This record gives sequence, structure tokens and C-alpha cells, in this order.
Amino acid sequence: MLKFLKKIFQKDEVEVVLPKQNVKFSELKKWLDDHTSKNAKSIAETVKPVLDKIDDAIVATQNNLKKLEYAELKNKNISGRELSIMKGNRNSYILRTGQFLEKLESLYDKENITYADMKGFSDTYKEDVEVLNKMLLKPYAVLQHFFANESYAVAKQIKTIDVLMKELSGILQKESLESITDCKNQIDLIMDKQEQLKKLQKEKKELDSEAEKTNKLLKQAEQKFAKVEESSSYEKYKAMLKEKEDQSKKIQDHVEVLTHSFAIIDKAIRKFAKKKIQHEKLIEKYVTDPLKTLLDDNSFTIVSVLEEVKSSLDDLGIKDDKKAKTLAELDNVLTDLYFYNFVQKYKELKEREELLDKNARTHFALQQHKEAEYVLTSYKEKSYALNEELRKISEILETVDIDAMIKQLEKDLHKCTKFEVEVVTD
Repeated sequence: MLKFLKKIFQKDEVEVVLPKQNVKFSELKKWLDDHTSKNAKSIAETVKPVLDKIDDAIVATQNNLKKLEYAELKNKNISGRELSIMKGNRNSYILRTGQFLEKLESLYDKENITYADMKGFSDTYKEDVEVLNKMLLKPYAVLQHFFANESYAVAKQIKTIDVLMKELSGILQKESLESITDCKNQIDLIMDKQEQLKKLQKEKKELDSEAEKTNKLLKQAEQKFAKVEESSSYEKYKAMLKEKEDQSKKIQDHVEVLTHSFAIIDKAIRKFAKKKIQHEKLIEKYVTDPLKTLLDDNSFTIVSVLEEVKSSLDDLGIKDDKKAKTLAELDNVLTDLYFYNFVQKYKELKEREELLDKNARTHFALQQHKEAEYVLTSYKEKSYALNEELRKISEILETVDIDAMIKQLEKDLHKCTKFEVEVVTD
């Protein structure tokens, strides 16, 4: 029944709604600094009583250390070894604790303390007190046997300091200004992104203009290249290339006849060369490269050698069918007249091929085609490079969402300042 009545008459909690703040983005940092200054002053006033208590606890601890230092043993009937252990641990306990207290006093100026000072003071204490506890564990245990009351009094004051430091840490955590720093970092990031976007948009505009000009020139180059390829002059050039190709095929076929003939007599002349060492080098050259050797053999020395081969066929140990083919080739093909006619025709074919090649290489249509192709390729490469740059810039522009970053900043500003903030972009 009492709970029911309490629920009826219980007043609803009134939510404090701070007025909405419209702040220009360019003035946002200054607005935050003003808020931080007021908030920091409020925090300093809140923690001042705690700091006063910490000062008192430090002084009390130092006084208790003095008492411990000059305390006399109640039981003086102890051995020299026990006395030595007591003195060593007491000195260690007093020294370590005294150093800890001195450092604690030096960590801040209570008259001009800032939030950063208080935060640093709290963080350093947490690290140092953990180390102190480990170092005092053994000395304290030993001193409990000799100076139980005095050592306990020191430990009790250290505990009081620890409780007060936790209270200070709780206040700082509740009134944390670190989120303000995070908001400032967000502002810096947005400013950097805005500057980056501004530069990229300018660069994109310039690249768009350059790409438009390049594309026009590319179309002109394509039209010129097509015109060159469709011209009668270029058609004549292509016909000349075809004739040169046909001429090369004629030479290839002509040389193939000579190569085939020497392939037929290959076995016979190789065996002959082993018996007639004086002809070995010449025969080896003809076997390896008949055309080159024949062109170098101006007096057709090979004819007399082949006559000797023909006369020695029965002594070379060649099978009858192979011997018959070899003899037929030597009688009907590989003669002095054959070699003469072969060389003359080869020279005529080669001379015509070289003339066609020279005319093709110096043909005006080829020069026109090369120039048009070079210009076309250059504009294609430039157009591709520009489009790649534009693609990369567009990707960056699409990924950077300034509006979303500002919306997130507004949420974070509300969390750390309790104000509903609308950021007005300049």
C-alpha cells in the first residue's frame, strides 16, 4: 500500500533541455573552446575539496612516517639478525613511501590546475601506486611484527589517499573533456576533407576541359587516319607490299629446289667427304647452307667435286634405290648449267625484291600513314590517361561525404556538451 501511494505522489523527473545552438562551422572550434573553458572551471571547482583532502592525507601520512622512523621497540630482547632485518625493512618502507608522496605532491599546482593536469595526475597515480604496493608488500609484513600500530597507521593513510584518488578519477570520468578533443579532431578532419575536395573539384574541372579538347583532337586524328588508309596512294602502297610478299615467296620456292637437290645427294657426298678429305670443307659448307655457299662459289668448284662423287658412287656403299636417285639428280639437275641458271635467276628475283622493298620503305603513303598513326596513338594514350585521372578523382569525390561527417559531428557534440548543435556550413 505504501509503495502504491509513493508511486502516485512521486514527482516525475524533469529533463533539462538545453537550448539548441546554431553554430557556423568556421566558428565551431571557438565555440567548443568557450564551452571547454567554462566546463573545465566547473570541474576544477568540483575537485578542489577532494584535492584539499588529498593534501591533508599526504601530510598525515608523512607525519605517521616520522612516528614510524623514531618508534622504539617494545620488545628489545631480539637477536642482532632480527634487529638488522627490522632496520632494513623500516628504512625501505619509509624511503619508498616518502618518495611516492613527494612525487604525488609535485604532480600538480593546485592554484592553477587544468583538466589535463588533473587527468595526468590521476593516470600517473594509478601507475605509481601499483608499483608501490608491490614494493611495500614484504617490508609491511615484516614491520607488523615490530611496529604493528605505526606501520598500520601509515598504510591506513595510504588507503585514504587511494580512496580520494578514486573519487577524483570518478569525477574526471563523469565530466570528461576528452570527447571535446575528439570533436576537435573531427573538425580538423572535415576541414582537411573540404580542402581536399576543393582541390579535387578544381583539378577535375581542368581535366574535364582538357579531356574535351583531347577527344575533339582524337576524332580529327581518327578521321585523318581513316582518310589516309582509304587514299589511292595508300592502296598502291599496299599493292606494292603484296607484290613484295609474292616476290619473297618466289625466292623461297626457288631456293627450296636447290635445298631439295642437295638433300637427295646428302648421304653420298657426306660419305665421299670422309674419303676425300681435300673436299671435306667445301662439301660441309654446301650441306649446311647450299645457297650461301653456291653464291660464294663463283667458279662452281662444286661441279668437279660432284663429278668425282658420281664416279665413286659404287664405292660409297649406298643402297641401289638411293644410288639411283642420287645419280639421276647429279646427271639431270646438279650440273654446271643448272648452277649458272639458278644463280642468275636468284639474283634477278632478289634484285626485284630489294627494289620493291626500297620503294615500299620510301613510299610517300607510308610516311603519311606513320605520321597519322603516331598522332592517333598519342591522342588515344593522352585520352586514356586523362580518363583514368578523372575516374580516380570521381571515386574519391564519391567516397567523401561531408554531410554525413557533419551529422556525426553534431551527434558527438550533443554527447559531450549536452547541447543540441546544428552545424551551419559556411
